[in-house]
Amino acid sequence: MRAATMSGFQFAHLETYARKPKDGRGTGFIFGEAARRPEASVHVETPSQPVVVYGQTVEAVERLHDERATAAKTATKAGRTRTR
Repeated sequence: MRAATMSGFQFAHLETYARKPKDGRGTGFIFGEAARRPEASVHVETPSQPVVVYGQTVEAVERLHDERATAAKTATKAGRTRTR
């Protein structure tokens, strides 16, 4: 079996967003931009509706994100847990 080879540059760019940002954009805005909501798409003259190529709609992914973020818990230094 022949191993797959890659040519050219390979990179990834990741950004994180808070659900309740102090400054800047939060997850609500990012999901709004992906769904082409008017308040999040002011930088595009005539935004078209998103096309689902594979998977779920933006709204379904946002609901899933919110459910999982609400259920997420973090351990504190004191040994307690807190909801994120």
